Amino acid sequence: MKRGKGGLPLTICFVLVLGGLSLWSLVKPEDVFSSQEKRYLAQNPEISLGKLLEGTYQEEYEAYLSDQFPGRLTLAKLRTSAERLLGKREIAGVYFGEDDYLMERHQEQVFSSQLAGENAKKLWKLANLAQEKGISQRGVMLVPSAEAVLRDKLPGLAPEAAEESWYQALRQEGDQETEGLHWYELQEELRGAAREETVYYRTDHHWNLYGAYLGYAAWARENGIAPTPWEAYERKTLKGDFYGSLSAKVQTEIRPDTLEGCALEKGISYKITYNEAEPGYASFYMEENLDTAEPYAVYLNGNQPLTRIRQENPAEEVRGKKLLLVKDSFGNSLAIFLAEHFEEIVMVDLRFRGIDLEKLMEQEQFTQLLAVYNRAQFCQLQLAGI
Repeated sequence: MKRGKGGLPLTICFVLVLGGLSLWSLVKPEDVFSSQEKRYLAQNPEISLGKLLEGTYQEEYEAYLSDQFPGRLTLAKLRTSAERLLGKREIAGVYFGEDDYLMERHQEQVFSSQLAGENAKKLWKLANLAQEKGISQRGVMLVPSAEAVLRDKLPGLAPEAAEESWYQALRQEGDQETEGLHWYELQEELRGAAREETVYYRTDHHWNLYGAYLGYAAWARENGIAPTPWEAYERKTLKGDFYGSLSAKVQTEIRPDTLEGCALEKGISYKITYNEAEPGYASFYMEENLDTAEPYAVYLNGNQPLTRIRQENPAEEVRGKKLLLVKDSFGNSLAIFLAEHFEEIVMVDLRFRGIDLEKLMEQEQFTQLLAVYNRAQFCQLQLAGI
């Protein structure tokens, strides 16, 4: 009898805390964007019979409760600290690797999902449409994730990256679905360079500026162009205390990264416009974004539906050369290096609706198409316009 009464205060406290949190979640306004996590949060989904029968409403509502739960970031910090004390090297899908590297672990279902298959079909459709519109040079650059490149930084007994077999199967499928598509292979080059230099950020999922340069150098060599040497660029630090998406995901700060910019002393001047808005900009870097929730948006103003990069005084060898760059955020820093070789680059992000690629190809005289995506992101993005 005494035992039952002794547990009563604890039960009452638990019920009060749970009730208080439930009441708080009901009365507090919904958060739309998490500046600490650098992402948009799930909102209360609309209920429908179709969603209930498919089970999607339950999934959306679970994501909504998780994103809107009061004090969840504090709880996430406590969880990470506790699990690290217990010796865990993978938390919330993020590896805690050697040399302070945080790396996403991508499960096999990311690459075998229905969305991944749909995006592959859209890629073949894009390549074939470009060929129909007279764009003979068509290439794909699927950037490997840090998990696939920095194998020596991963915790012991970490499994092989699931993207490896997916990528090889995708290449075979692509060769059957479209003719003359060029694939830019980066994994071994990035892996070799990573033995001496950093090619990915430690706290973010993107490649850093040097990693993007290596992607550019591979593109240049495959196109019969001598890449501009890395040493020829004048580099400067844009932000020395950058914490990216992965440190935000696990709510930890280890060693900050550095965001860099670079420029060539070639006298090339550019006009850059976003979504056809004038008057445009002369710099690749939107430094006002450095103090926002998304400092990585310093590169070409982050993800925009349509970006134009045009040389104001093009040399004879680049006149008439025009690149259609279909990309995710990995393409933003890459375009900085590609720009010197084209009179104009039109960057398109298919995550935004309202872009008609077929119409764009008919209106503009593109000489080359390049699709640039991170492998894992490619399988998870909702792509429109094609």
